[in-house]
Amino acid sequence: MYTSKADEIRNSLTELRDLIISRRKDYISAVGHCNGFALSTSKGMSEWERKEMDDETECAIRQCSQLIRSFQQQIRCDQNLRAADQLIHLEEVAKILNNYLKRVTKMITELRSVRLRRTAAMNRMTKLSTMVQLHENEMRSRKQNSPGNNQELREDQYNGTNMLLGDSQGASSTAKISDSTEHPHSPSSGVRRRRKHTKGFVRFIFLERMLVETAI
Repeated sequence: MYTSKADEIRNSLTELRDLIISRRKDYISAVGHCNGFALSTSKGMSEWERKEMDDETECAIRQCSQLIRSFQQQIRCDQNLRAADQLIHLEEVAKILNNYLKRVTKMITELRSVRLRRTAAMNRMTKLSTMVQLHENEMRSRKQNSPGNNQELREDQYNGTNMLLGDSQGASSTAKISDSTEHPHSPSSGVRRRRKHTKGFVRFIFLERMLVETAI
């Protein structure tokens, strides 16, 4: 009787462990978490599927824990068991089952912890992506609404103004050249004539000194 009950508890714990291992990858996957829906092309669970699995595992853990406590209580209250060997053996079996339950419970706890961390990381990435998209949209709208779009028009106007100024300056320089051609007795020609007279005067003084030295 006690052997069959112990086997029943062990089989229940083994089924729960196998279920957790088989669905672990889909459970911790962050795909399908947002908005509680899973896409048909994704392998991840949706939020309601995770909740359903959490409820099933919690219910199985409670049932197995209750079965182990009931098993321990029965063997303690059974007066027909020999205390020397049977009672000690069954108490060790109950301890083994209890340790098995703790290991399965630890697996479930770690699985949920991993899922929560991955979900939090995915939420942060989604938030950052949304902020980047909003910033890009804002910069794009500012660029479209900025006066820089009329830059080409202003550059054309500036170039046209420079061309007009260049033409006027060229005309004035041409007029100055023509004036200098029409009036040969300009100040510059007078300067050249004065330089020639100065050179002749210096040459005359030099010749006069040579004559004086020769006479002496």
